[in-house]
Amino acid sequence: MQELVFLPGGQVEWQNGADPEVFPAAVEVETRVAAVSTGTELSGLRGMKQKTAGNYKPGYSIAGVIRGCGPEAAAKGNFSPGQRVAVYGAPYTYHKTRVAAPWTLVHPIPGNVSDEEASFCGLAAISMHGLRRGNFTAGERVAILGMGILGQLAEQMLRAWGCRTMAVDRHTEHLDLASKLGCGCVFDARNGDMVEAARAVAPAGVDGVVVNTGTAGRIIDDAADMCRDRGRLVLVGGDERVDVSRAKIFRKEIDLLISRAGGPGRYDAQYEKQGQDISPAWVRWTEGRNVAEFLEMVRLGRINVKGLITHRYPRTDAAKAYALLDSPNRYATMGVVFVF
Repeated sequence: MQELVFLPGGQVEWQNGADPEVFPAAVEVETRVAAVSTGTELSGLRGMKQKTAGNYKPGYSIAGVIRGCGPEAAAKGNFSPGQRVAVYGAPYTYHKTRVAAPWTLVHPIPGNVSDEEASFCGLAAISMHGLRRGNFTAGERVAILGMGILGQLAEQMLRAWGCRTMAVDRHTEHLDLASKLGCGCVFDARNGDMVEAARAVAPAGVDGVVVNTGTAGRIIDDAADMCRDRGRLVLVGGDERVDVSRAKIFRKEIDLLISRAGGPGRYDAQYEKQGQDISPAWVRWTEGRNVAEFLEMVRLGRINVKGLITHRYPRTDAAKAYALLDSPNRYATMGVVFVF
């Protein structure tokens, strides 16, 4: 088994690793396509450039074929060898030639969905959970700050759910792609006041703002100013600290919500390692069910993942992908996949 690692100084290398442990609740999957979480993985690479020891293993979102199952996974999931599946979640799913992940994080790929599309399952679950935290409903106006891959997926999901969206970014390439894929309102934050722009879309203020970008400076204050009374701010991305004027969120009684990863079940050993699913009667949308819903939305044509994919690399050329992501041309990239 081979796995991708970032080494001190920022070297990108495939190394031989131990075969994955097929624990009782695990499904063993041979990777076919892995999606790159461009922001997270670039941050990891830059962090390793400053270190003299250790390593960093990137990746958490793949598509592949089943090679085997642990006894619990075989009993609880409807899996069979050779079946195409989407898999989400480190530490089970890195950029590896083979992984063993809990059956709760493994989902069959519909017949009309490609491996490349399905490989974005983890990224999509993160975006979807953020929208569920905001509890956005049909007809609401929602602004998305930061139109990288998470923002693009969120914008399409919101429109599919009947919301009216406003995409905000500082990079022409990101906004042009959002427009091309159907977003009717885009705003370049370099060219004016995004609060005034939001008022043009929703005079009383938008119902919510999804923040996928850094939170330094006035970002959260401006996001609060964009909202109506009792609007919602959902922080999917951000910096080490979150700074916001209490007066701005108090005056409107704005909900400040944190969105963690792909949904309930994440980082829970019972749900993941032990493969104990949570009843929909108690938790409707776990991280696993978010993955399944994303695949269904792609199957129905409600999310255009193919339009988001800008770069494909054989897995052995992964270093070239990261060199591009760490270059001045990185804003011309969006969806990046490694083909195994």
